[in-house]
Amino acid sequence: MRDSLVFTVIQTAFVLAAVVFLANITLRMAGKKLKGKAGSIEVLERVQVSQGSSIAIVRIAGRLYAMSLTDKGSSILRELDEEEESLVLKNLEDRPQPPELKNLAKAFLEKRMER
Repeated sequence: MRDSLVFTVIQTAFVLAAVVFLANITLRMAGKKLKGKAGSIEVLERVQVSQGSSIAIVRIAGRLYAMSLTDKGSSILRELDEEEESLVLKNLEDRPQPPELKNLAKAFLEKRMER
């Protein structure tokens, strides 16, 4: 009974890892295709101001804009000048990036193997 439970847990862990791996690959491929279609527009940062509205820094064709985004539409508030642009880009570079899913899974499995 105990051996079959251990086998089931191990089998479930492998299936879960395979699903996560395949989901990661699928999302990467979908992201590349979507970025290829709209590669000239990129939302660099977005801050929610209230329910249904936010302000975003958006790169459009190489220029940065402050934009208002609401449920009813979006509008460009203004184009950022060179000084503001360099400040925004520096802040984005200095911000720690979240770890990728594969690195989290690898660290998790390494810790589990140590036990």
